[in-house]
Amino acid sequence: MTFGHAHALPVAATAVLAVLWALLRGESRFFAWAALHWDLPRSRASVLSSSCLALSLALLALAAADPRGEARSLTASVPDQRTIVLIDNSASMLVRDVRPDRFGKAVTIARHFVKNSAGHRISVVLFSDVHRRVVPFTDDLDLLDSRLAGLESLSPRRGGSNISLALAEATAYFRREGDGGDVSGNVLLITDAEEHEAAVPLDLPDGVNLAVVGVGTRAGGRVPLRRRDGGFIGYKRHRGEEVVSRLDEDALKSLGRGAGRFRHWVALSYDLPTDSVLAFFREAFKASLAERDVVLRPVLMHWLVLPAVALYALSAALFKMPAFSTAVLLLVLGASPGPSPLADERIEEDYKRGRATESERARLAQSYLEQGRHREAGLIYKDVVRGDGTDPPDRLFNHATATLGSGDAAGAMGLFAQALAAARSRGDLGMERRIQNNVVRLLRGAGDRRDGGGDGQGDGAAGGDRRGDETAGGDRQDGGDEAAGGDRQDG
Repeated sequence: MTFGHAHALPVAATAVLAVLWALLRGESRFFAWAALHWDLPRSRASVLSSSCLALSLALLALAAADPRGEARSLTASVPDQRTIVLIDNSASMLVRDVRPDRFGKAVTIARHFVKNSAGHRISVVLFSDVHRRVVPFTDDLDLLDSRLAGLESLSPRRGGSNISLALAEATAYFRREGDGGDVSGNVLLITDAEEHEAAVPLDLPDGVNLAVVGVGTRAGGRVPLRRRDGGFIGYKRHRGEEVVSRLDEDALKSLGRGAGRFRHWVALSYDLPTDSVLAFFREAFKASLAERDVVLRPVLMHWLVLPAVALYALSAALFKMPAFSTAVLLLVLGASPGPSPLADERIEEDYKRGRATESERARLAQSYLEQGRHREAGLIYKDVVRGDGTDPPDRLFNHATATLGSGDAAGAMGLFAQALAAARSRGDLGMERRIQNNVVRLLRGAGDRRDGGGDGQGDGAAGGDRRGDETAGGDRQDGGDEAAGGDRQDG
Protein backbone atom coordinates (compact mmCIF):
# COMPACT_ATOMS: atom_id res chain seq x y z
CA MET A 1 0.00 0.00 0.00
CA THR A 2 1.22 3.46 -0.90
CA PHE A 3 -0.25 6.89 -0.22
CA GLY A 4 -1.19 9.41 -2.88
CA HIS A 5 -0.82 12.25 -0.38
CA ALA A 6 1.93 10.94 1.84
CA HIS A 7 2.91 14.51 2.65
CA ALA A 8 -0.39 14.85 4.55
CA LEU A 9 0.42 12.00 6.93
CA PRO A 10 2.49 14.06 9.42
CA VAL A 11 -0.20 16.76 9.57
CA ALA A 12 -2.99 14.22 10.03
CA ALA A 13 -1.02 12.28 12.64
CA THR A 14 -0.29 15.47 14.60
CA ALA A 15 -3.96 16.48 14.53
CA VAL A 16 -5.11 13.04 15.69
CA LEU A 17 -2.55 12.94 18.51
CA ALA A 18 -3.61 16.39 19.68
CA VAL A 19 -7.29 15.41 19.72
CA LEU A 20 -6.58 12.13 21.51
CA TRP A 21 -4.40 13.88 24.10
CA ALA A 22 -7.19 16.37 24.84
CA LEU A 23 -9.84 13.64 25.08
CA LEU A 24 -7.79 11.30 27.24
CA ARG A 25 -6.73 14.13 29.53
CA GLY A 26 -10.35 15.19 30.00
CA GLU A 27 -11.49 11.62 30.63
CA SER A 28 -8.69 11.02 33.12
CA ARG A 29 -9.70 14.08 35.14
CA PHE A 30 -13.38 13.20 35.02
CA PHE A 31 -12.99 9.60 36.16
CA ALA A 32 -10.53 10.62 38.90
CA TRP A 33 -13.16 13.07 40.20
CA ALA A 34 -15.91 10.39 39.94
CA ALA A 35 -13.83 7.89 41.88
CA LEU A 36 -13.03 10.47 44.59
CA HIS A 37 -16.52 11.87 45.12
CA TRP A 38 -18.80 9.04 44.07
CA ASP A 39 -16.69 5.93 44.57
CA LEU A 40 -17.32 4.95 40.95
CA PRO A 41 -14.40 3.21 39.20
CA ARG A 42 -14.10 3.45 35.45
CA SER A 43 -15.91 0.63 33.66
CA ARG A 44 -14.40 -1.64 31.04
CA ALA A 45 -17.00 -0.41 28.56
CA SER A 46 -15.71 3.15 28.98
CA VAL A 47 -12.10 2.06 28.41
CA LEU A 48 -13.10 0.09 25.33
CA SER A 49 -15.13 3.06 24.05
CA SER A 50 -12.10 5.35 24.27
CA SER A 51 -9.91 2.73 22.57
CA CYS A 52 -12.36 2.36 19.68
CA LEU A 53 -12.53 6.13 19.28
CA ALA A 54 -8.73 6.42 19.19
CA LEU A 55 -8.44 3.64 16.59
CA SER A 56 -11.24 5.21 14.52
CA LEU A 57 -9.45 8.57 14.41
CA ALA A 58 -6.17 6.87 13.48
CA LEU A 59 -7.82 5.06 10.56
CA LEU A 60 -9.44 8.29 9.35
CA ALA A 61 -6.05 10.00 9.44
CA LEU A 62 -4.60 7.24 7.26
CA ALA A 63 -7.57 7.47 4.90
CA ALA A 64 -6.95 11.22 4.48
CA ALA A 65 -3.56 10.37 2.95
CA ASP A 66 -5.30 8.61 -0.01
CA PRO A 67 -4.11 4.99 0.30
CA ARG A 68 -3.62 3.24 -3.06
CA GLY A 69 -2.93 -0.32 -4.13
CA GLU A 70 -0.28 -1.60 -6.52
CA ALA A 71 -0.31 -0.12 -10.02
CA ARG A 72 -1.96 -2.27 -12.67
CA SER A 73 -2.72 -1.84 -16.36
CA LEU A 74 -6.34 -1.73 -17.47
CA THR A 75 -7.40 -2.14 -21.08
CA ALA A 76 -10.85 -0.80 -21.83
CA SER A 77 -13.26 -2.25 -24.36
CA VAL A 78 -12.27 -1.37 -27.93
CA PRO A 79 -14.55 1.26 -29.51
CA ASP A 80 -15.31 1.56 -33.21
CA GLN A 81 -12.83 3.51 -35.30
CA ARG A 82 -14.00 6.88 -36.55
CA THR A 83 -13.08 7.56 -40.17
CA ILE A 84 -13.73 10.59 -42.37
CA VAL A 85 -13.64 10.01 -46.13
CA LEU A 86 -12.64 13.27 -47.81
CA ILE A 87 -13.35 13.28 -51.60
CA ASP A 88 -11.93 16.03 -53.78
CA ASN A 89 -14.76 17.63 -55.76
CA SER A 90 -12.80 20.31 -57.60
CA ALA A 91 -12.99 20.87 -61.36
CA SER A 92 -9.65 19.08 -61.97
CA MET A 93 -11.25 15.84 -60.80
CA LEU A 94 -13.08 15.66 -64.17
CA VAL A 95 -9.81 14.88 -65.98
CA ARG A 96 -10.03 11.51 -67.72
CA ASP A 97 -6.47 10.27 -67.33
CA VAL A 98 -7.97 7.40 -65.30
CA ARG A 99 -11.24 5.62 -65.96
CA PRO A 100 -13.97 6.78 -65.90
CA ASP A 101 -12.50 10.06 -64.62
CA ARG A 102 -10.73 11.14 -61.48
CA PHE A 103 -13.94 11.87 -59.55
CA GLY A 104 -15.57 8.63 -60.65
CA LYS A 105 -12.45 6.75 -59.61
CA ALA A 106 -12.48 8.51 -56.21
CA VAL A 107 -16.12 7.48 -55.63
CA THR A 108 -15.30 3.87 -56.62
CA ILE A 109 -12.39 3.77 -54.14
CA ALA A 110 -14.61 5.21 -51.39
CA ARG A 111 -17.40 2.64 -52.05
CA HIS A 112 -14.95 -0.27 -52.01
CA PHE A 113 -13.45 1.01 -48.75
CA VAL A 114 -16.88 1.35 -47.12
CA LYS A 115 -17.94 -2.18 -48.09
CA ASN A 116 -14.88 -3.61 -46.30
CA SER A 117 -14.78 -1.29 -43.30
CA ALA A 118 -16.62 -3.26 -40.62
CA GLY A 119 -15.82 -1.77 -37.21
CA HIS A 120 -15.61 1.78 -38.55
CA ARG A 121 -18.01 4.69 -38.05
CA ILE A 122 -17.68 6.64 -41.26
CA SER A 123 -18.54 10.15 -42.40
CA VAL A 124 -18.33 11.26 -46.04
CA VAL A 125 -17.34 14.83 -46.93
CA LEU A 126 -16.97 16.46 -50.36
CA PHE A 127 -14.61 19.41 -50.64
CA SER A 128 -13.36 21.85 -53.19
CA ASP A 129 -13.26 25.50 -52.27
CA VAL A 130 -16.30 24.74 -50.06
CA HIS A 131 -17.17 21.72 -47.92
CA ARG A 132 -20.27 19.60 -47.90
CA ARG A 133 -20.93 16.78 -45.45
CA VAL A 134 -22.77 14.08 -47.36
CA VAL A 135 -23.13 11.57 -44.49
CA PRO A 136 -22.45 12.17 -40.76
CA PHE A 137 -20.74 9.49 -38.67
CA THR A 138 -22.58 6.18 -38.99
CA ASP A 139 -21.85 2.46 -39.05
CA ASP A 140 -24.73 1.77 -41.48
CA LEU A 141 -22.69 0.51 -44.44
CA ASP A 142 -25.72 0.18 -46.71
CA LEU A 143 -26.65 3.82 -46.16
CA LEU A 144 -23.09 4.90 -46.86
CA ASP A 145 -22.92 2.84 -50.05
CA SER A 146 -26.22 4.21 -51.34
CA ARG A 147 -25.14 7.80 -50.71
CA LEU A 148 -21.81 7.23 -52.43
CA ALA A 149 -23.56 5.56 -55.38
CA GLY A 150 -25.62 8.71 -55.77
CA LEU A 151 -22.43 10.73 -56.11
CA GLU A 152 -21.43 8.90 -59.29
CA SER A 153 -23.96 10.91 -61.23
CA LEU A 154 -22.64 14.14 -59.72
CA SER A 155 -20.39 16.06 -62.08
CA PRO A 156 -18.02 18.65 -60.56
CA ARG A 157 -18.35 21.87 -62.51
CA ARG A 158 -16.08 24.56 -61.16
CA GLY A 159 -14.02 25.40 -58.13
CA GLY A 160 -10.51 24.83 -56.89
CA SER A 161 -9.43 22.60 -54.03
CA ASN A 162 -8.11 23.59 -50.61
CA ILE A 163 -6.72 20.38 -49.13
CA SER A 164 -5.16 21.95 -46.03
CA LEU A 165 -8.41 23.63 -45.04
CA ALA A 166 -10.33 20.39 -45.62
CA LEU A 167 -8.01 18.51 -43.24
CA ALA A 168 -8.33 21.27 -40.63
CA GLU A 169 -12.13 21.00 -40.89
CA ALA A 170 -11.90 17.23 -40.44
CA THR A 171 -9.90 17.71 -37.25
CA ALA A 172 -12.53 20.11 -35.92
CA TYR A 173 -15.22 17.57 -36.81
CA PHE A 174 -13.45 14.91 -34.71
CA ARG A 175 -13.33 17.33 -31.80
CA ARG A 176 -17.03 18.20 -32.02
CA GLU A 177 -18.17 14.58 -32.28
CA GLY A 178 -15.70 13.08 -29.82
CA ASP A 179 -16.24 12.23 -26.16
CA GLY A 180 -14.89 14.99 -23.96
CA GLY A 181 -13.29 16.77 -26.92
CA ASP A 182 -11.28 13.69 -27.96
CA VAL A 183 -9.47 14.39 -31.26
CA SER A 184 -8.65 10.98 -32.71
CA GLY A 185 -9.62 8.97 -35.77
CA ASN A 186 -8.74 8.24 -39.40
CA VAL A 187 -8.87 10.46 -42.48
CA LEU A 188 -9.00 8.89 -45.95
CA LEU A 189 -8.22 11.70 -48.39
CA ILE A 190 -8.87 10.95 -52.09
CA THR A 191 -7.53 13.75 -54.28
CA ASP A 192 -5.40 14.65 -57.28
CA ALA A 193 -3.20 16.72 -54.90
CA GLU A 194 -3.68 20.03 -56.72
CA GLU A 195 -3.83 22.84 -54.15
CA HIS A 196 -5.53 25.74 -55.92
CA GLU A 197 -6.26 27.94 -52.91
CA ALA A 198 -3.85 29.47 -50.41
CA ALA A 199 -2.59 26.61 -48.28
CA VAL A 200 -3.30 26.57 -44.56
CA PRO A 201 -0.38 25.31 -42.41
CA LEU A 202 -1.13 21.66 -41.69
CA ASP A 203 -0.72 20.47 -38.09
CA LEU A 204 -2.82 17.37 -37.40
CA PRO A 205 -3.12 16.07 -33.81
CA ASP A 206 -1.18 12.93 -32.95
CA GLY A 207 -4.41 10.95 -32.67
CA VAL A 208 -5.36 11.53 -36.34
CA ASN A 209 -4.11 8.97 -38.88
CA LEU A 210 -3.92 10.31 -42.44
CA ALA A 211 -4.14 8.04 -45.52
CA VAL A 212 -3.95 9.81 -48.89
CA VAL A 213 -4.91 8.16 -52.18
CA GLY A 214 -3.85 10.09 -55.27
CA VAL A 215 -5.95 9.63 -58.40
CA GLY A 216 -4.52 10.58 -61.80
CA THR A 217 -1.30 10.15 -63.75
CA ARG A 218 1.90 12.06 -64.14
CA ALA A 219 1.05 12.69 -67.79
CA GLY A 220 -2.26 14.20 -66.73
CA GLY A 221 -4.94 15.51 -69.03
CA ARG A 222 -7.02 18.50 -70.02
CA VAL A 223 -9.65 19.83 -67.63
CA PRO A 224 -13.13 19.69 -69.23
CA LEU A 225 -15.72 22.34 -68.44
CA ARG A 226 -19.42 21.54 -68.32
CA ARG A 227 -22.67 23.42 -67.98
CA ARG A 228 -25.05 23.05 -65.08
CA ASP A 229 -26.94 20.35 -66.98
CA GLY A 230 -23.66 18.44 -67.56
CA GLY A 231 -23.20 19.44 -71.20
CA PHE A 232 -19.62 19.80 -72.42
CA ILE A 233 -18.57 23.40 -73.25
CA GLY A 234 -14.83 23.01 -73.79
CA TYR A 235 -11.59 22.73 -71.91
CA LYS A 236 -10.25 25.01 -69.25
CA ARG A 237 -7.79 27.64 -70.58
CA HIS A 238 -5.36 29.99 -68.92
CA ARG A 239 -3.90 32.88 -70.92
CA GLY A 240 -5.11 31.30 -74.08
CA GLU A 241 -3.59 27.90 -73.44
CA GLU A 242 -5.36 24.74 -72.35
CA VAL A 243 -4.65 23.78 -68.76
CA VAL A 244 -3.20 20.32 -68.19
CA SER A 245 -3.74 18.82 -64.74
CA ARG A 246 -1.13 16.31 -63.59
CA LEU A 247 -0.82 14.21 -60.46
CA ASP A 248 2.02 15.55 -58.33
CA GLU A 249 3.28 12.72 -56.14
CA ASP A 250 5.69 15.04 -54.34
CA ALA A 251 2.69 17.11 -53.28
CA LEU A 252 1.07 13.91 -51.91
CA LYS A 253 4.16 13.20 -49.84
CA SER A 254 4.31 16.77 -48.53
CA LEU A 255 0.89 16.31 -46.89
CA GLY A 256 2.50 13.93 -44.41
CA ARG A 257 4.76 16.61 -42.92
CA GLY A 258 2.06 17.84 -40.61
CA ALA A 259 0.69 14.40 -39.66
CA GLY A 260 1.87 12.00 -36.99
CA ARG A 261 0.93 8.78 -38.85
CA PHE A 262 0.82 9.05 -42.63
CA ARG A 263 0.86 6.87 -45.75
CA HIS A 264 0.01 7.57 -49.38
CA TRP A 265 -0.93 5.55 -52.45
CA VAL A 266 -1.42 6.32 -56.14
CA ALA A 267 -4.46 4.66 -57.69
CA LEU A 268 -4.51 4.13 -61.45
CA SER A 269 -7.47 2.93 -63.49
CA TYR A 270 -7.64 -0.59 -62.05
CA ASP A 271 -6.05 -0.07 -58.62
CA LEU A 272 -8.06 -0.31 -55.37
CA PRO A 273 -5.75 0.14 -52.34
CA THR A 274 -8.52 -0.69 -49.86
CA ASP A 275 -6.71 -3.56 -48.11
CA SER A 276 -3.56 -1.50 -47.62
CA VAL A 277 -5.51 1.46 -46.30
CA LEU A 278 -7.45 -0.70 -43.84
CA ALA A 279 -4.25 -2.40 -42.69
CA PHE A 280 -2.65 1.00 -42.08
CA PHE A 281 -5.65 2.20 -40.07
CA ARG A 282 -5.74 -1.06 -38.11
CA GLU A 283 -2.05 -0.85 -37.26
CA ALA A 284 -2.33 2.79 -36.20
CA PHE A 285 -5.44 2.02 -34.15
CA LYS A 286 -3.73 -0.81 -32.27
CA ALA A 287 -0.76 1.42 -31.57
CA SER A 288 -3.04 4.12 -30.19
CA LEU A 289 -4.78 1.57 -27.97
CA ALA A 290 -1.44 0.41 -26.60
CA GLU A 291 -0.54 4.02 -25.85
CA ARG A 292 -3.91 4.55 -24.16
CA ASP A 293 -3.77 1.57 -21.82
CA VAL A 294 -4.68 3.06 -18.48
CA VAL A 295 -2.42 2.43 -15.51
CA LEU A 296 -4.53 2.38 -12.37
CA ARG A 297 -3.68 2.40 -8.71
CA PRO A 298 -6.82 1.16 -6.95
CA VAL A 299 -8.22 3.45 -4.27
CA LEU A 300 -8.18 1.66 -0.91
CA MET A 301 -9.66 4.45 1.18
CA HIS A 302 -12.89 2.53 1.79
CA TRP A 303 -10.95 -0.24 3.53
CA LEU A 304 -10.01 2.32 6.17
CA VAL A 305 -13.08 4.55 6.24
CA LEU A 306 -15.63 1.76 6.75
CA PRO A 307 -13.86 0.21 9.78
CA ALA A 308 -13.31 3.72 11.14
CA VAL A 309 -17.04 4.47 10.95
CA ALA A 310 -17.88 1.10 12.52
CA LEU A 311 -15.42 1.70 15.35
CA TYR A 312 -16.81 5.17 15.95
CA ALA A 313 -20.34 3.77 16.14
CA LEU A 314 -19.15 1.07 18.56
CA SER A 315 -17.41 3.72 20.65
CA ALA A 316 -20.62 5.75 20.88
CA ALA A 317 -22.64 2.65 21.80
CA LEU A 318 -20.18 1.65 24.52
CA PHE A 319 -20.12 5.20 25.86
CA LYS A 320 -23.91 5.07 26.28
CA MET A 321 -23.98 1.47 27.50
CA PRO A 322 -25.06 2.25 31.11
CA ALA A 323 -28.22 3.85 29.70
CA PHE A 324 -28.95 1.58 26.77
CA SER A 325 -27.43 -1.83 27.47
CA THR A 326 -30.67 -3.29 28.79
CA ALA A 327 -32.78 -1.99 25.91
CA VAL A 328 -30.26 -3.13 23.28
CA LEU A 329 -30.02 -6.61 24.77
CA LEU A 330 -33.79 -6.98 24.93
CA LEU A 331 -34.13 -5.83 21.32
CA VAL A 332 -31.50 -8.35 20.24
CA LEU A 333 -33.31 -11.11 22.08
CA GLY A 334 -36.61 -10.05 20.53
CA ALA A 335 -38.14 -9.19 23.90
CA SER A 336 -40.10 -6.18 24.99
CA PRO A 337 -38.05 -3.55 26.87
CA GLY A 338 -40.57 -3.50 29.73
CA PRO A 339 -44.12 -4.17 30.73
CA SER A 340 -46.72 -2.28 28.80
CA PRO A 341 -49.12 0.14 30.54
CA LEU A 342 -51.93 -2.30 29.84
CA ALA A 343 -50.05 -5.05 31.69
CA ASP A 344 -49.57 -2.73 34.71
CA GLU A 345 -53.26 -1.89 34.70
CA ARG A 346 -54.16 -5.58 34.69
CA ILE A 347 -51.78 -6.32 37.59
CA GLU A 348 -53.16 -3.34 39.52
CA GLU A 349 -56.70 -4.64 39.03
CA ASP A 350 -55.67 -8.13 40.19
CA TYR A 351 -53.91 -6.63 43.23
CA LYS A 352 -57.05 -4.75 44.27
CA ARG A 353 -59.05 -7.97 44.05
CA GLY A 354 -56.39 -9.96 45.93
CA ARG A 355 -55.52 -12.19 42.96
CA ALA A 356 -52.01 -10.84 42.16
CA THR A 357 -49.07 -13.21 42.65
CA GLU A 358 -45.95 -12.21 44.57
CA SER A 359 -43.98 -11.51 41.40
CA GLU A 360 -46.85 -9.40 40.00
CA ARG A 361 -47.07 -7.41 43.23
CA ALA A 362 -43.31 -6.79 43.14
CA ARG A 363 -43.60 -5.64 39.52
CA LEU A 364 -46.46 -3.28 40.44
CA ALA A 365 -44.43 -1.84 43.32
CA GLN A 366 -41.50 -1.33 40.93
CA SER A 367 -43.82 0.49 38.50
CA TYR A 368 -45.10 2.77 41.29
CA LEU A 369 -41.52 3.48 42.33
CA GLU A 370 -40.61 4.49 38.78
CA GLN A 371 -43.60 6.84 38.70
CA GLY A 372 -42.52 8.49 41.98
CA ARG A 373 -45.47 7.06 43.93
CA HIS A 374 -43.26 6.14 46.88
CA ARG A 375 -45.97 5.65 49.54
CA GLU A 376 -47.97 3.19 47.35
CA ALA A 377 -44.76 1.39 46.43
CA GLY A 378 -43.73 1.18 50.11
CA LEU A 379 -47.07 -0.30 51.12
CA ILE A 380 -46.87 -3.02 48.46
CA TYR A 381 -43.22 -3.78 49.31
CA LYS A 382 -44.23 -4.26 52.98
CA ASP A 383 -46.63 -6.90 51.73
CA VAL A 384 -44.09 -8.52 49.38
CA VAL A 385 -40.93 -8.50 51.53
CA ARG A 386 -40.93 -11.57 53.77
CA GLY A 387 -38.18 -10.44 56.18
CA ASP A 388 -36.88 -13.98 56.75
CA GLY A 389 -33.51 -13.44 55.08
CA THR A 390 -34.60 -14.94 51.73
CA ASP A 391 -35.57 -11.67 50.07
CA PRO A 392 -33.35 -10.68 47.09
CA PRO A 393 -31.15 -7.65 47.83
CA ASP A 394 -32.55 -5.66 44.91
CA ARG A 395 -36.10 -5.97 46.29
CA LEU A 396 -34.94 -4.85 49.74
CA PHE A 397 -33.07 -2.01 48.08
CA ASN A 398 -36.23 -0.91 46.24
CA HIS A 399 -38.21 -1.12 49.49
CA ALA A 400 -35.63 1.06 51.22
CA THR A 401 -35.74 3.53 48.32
CA ALA A 402 -39.53 3.75 48.50
CA THR A 403 -39.41 4.22 52.28
CA LEU A 404 -36.79 6.94 51.92
CA GLY A 405 -38.91 8.66 49.29
CA SER A 406 -41.88 8.56 51.68
CA GLY A 407 -39.92 10.59 54.26
CA ASP A 408 -39.08 7.77 56.69
CA ALA A 409 -35.29 8.10 56.81
CA ALA A 410 -34.92 5.93 59.93
CA GLY A 411 -36.95 3.11 58.41
CA ALA A 412 -34.97 3.42 55.21
CA MET A 413 -31.70 3.02 57.14
CA GLY A 414 -32.89 -0.28 58.58
CA LEU A 415 -34.00 -1.56 55.21
CA PHE A 416 -30.69 -0.47 53.62
CA ALA A 417 -28.92 -2.47 56.34
CA GLN A 418 -31.02 -5.57 55.50
CA ALA A 419 -30.33 -5.09 51.77
CA LEU A 420 -26.59 -4.70 52.49
CA ALA A 421 -26.55 -7.94 54.48
CA ALA A 422 -28.43 -9.77 51.70
CA ALA A 423 -26.03 -8.45 49.09
CA ARG A 424 -23.00 -9.55 51.11
CA SER A 425 -24.47 -13.02 51.67
CA ARG A 426 -24.89 -13.42 47.92
CA GLY A 427 -21.56 -11.84 47.01
CA ASP A 428 -23.22 -9.06 44.97
CA LEU A 429 -20.44 -6.48 45.14
CA GLY A 430 -22.16 -4.05 42.77
CA MET A 431 -25.34 -3.91 44.87
CA GLU A 432 -23.26 -3.70 48.06
CA ARG A 433 -21.37 -0.67 46.75
CA ARG A 434 -24.58 1.00 45.57
CA ILE A 435 -26.24 0.52 49.01
CA GLN A 436 -23.18 1.88 50.78
CA ASN A 437 -23.14 4.97 48.57
CA ASN A 438 -26.81 5.68 49.30
CA VAL A 439 -26.29 5.24 53.05
CA VAL A 440 -23.32 7.64 52.92
CA ARG A 441 -25.42 10.22 51.05
CA LEU A 442 -28.25 9.81 53.55
CA LEU A 443 -25.89 10.34 56.50
CA ARG A 444 -24.29 13.36 54.82
CA GLY A 445 -27.73 14.85 54.26
CA ALA A 446 -28.66 14.31 57.91
CA GLY A 447 -25.41 15.97 59.03
CA ASP A 448 -26.00 18.95 56.75
CA ARG A 449 -29.50 19.41 58.19
CA ARG A 450 -28.18 19.33 61.76
CA ASP A 451 -25.57 21.94 60.85
CA GLY A 452 -28.17 24.07 59.08
CA GLY A 453 -30.67 23.98 61.98
CA GLY A 454 -33.76 23.53 59.82
CA ASP A 455 -36.79 21.32 60.19
CA GLY A 456 -34.91 18.04 60.32
CA GLN A 457 -37.61 15.53 59.59
CA GLY A 458 -39.12 17.50 56.75
CA ASP A 459 -35.76 18.23 55.18
CA GLY A 460 -34.69 14.67 55.57
CA ALA A 461 -37.81 13.50 53.79
CA ALA A 462 -37.20 15.88 50.91
CA GLY A 463 -33.56 14.96 50.63
CA GLY A 464 -34.38 11.29 50.82
CA ASP A 465 -36.91 11.70 48.07
CA ARG A 466 -34.30 13.06 45.73
CA ARG A 467 -31.81 10.30 46.58
CA GLY A 468 -34.54 7.71 46.31
CA ASP A 469 -35.15 8.67 42.70
CA GLU A 470 -31.47 8.23 41.99
CA THR A 471 -31.26 4.81 43.64
CA ALA A 472 -34.38 3.55 41.92
CA GLY A 473 -32.72 4.24 38.57
CA GLY A 474 -29.52 2.56 39.68
CA ASP A 475 -31.38 -0.42 41.12
CA ARG A 476 -32.74 -1.45 37.79
CA GLN A 477 -29.30 -2.37 36.58
CA ASP A 478 -29.00 -5.53 38.72
CA GLY A 479 -30.77 -8.83 38.44
CA GLY A 480 -33.00 -10.64 40.88
CA ASP A 481 -34.67 -13.99 41.31
CA GLU A 482 -38.21 -12.73 40.81
CA ALA A 483 -39.97 -11.10 37.86
CA ALA A 484 -39.99 -7.85 39.84
CA GLY A 485 -37.91 -4.73 39.33
CA GLY A 486 -34.79 -6.85 39.79
CA ASP A 487 -35.72 -9.04 36.83
CA ARG A 488 -35.96 -6.00 34.60
CA GLN A 489 -32.87 -4.52 36.17
CA ASP A 490 -30.54 -7.21 34.87
CA GLY A 491 -31.80 -6.88 31.30
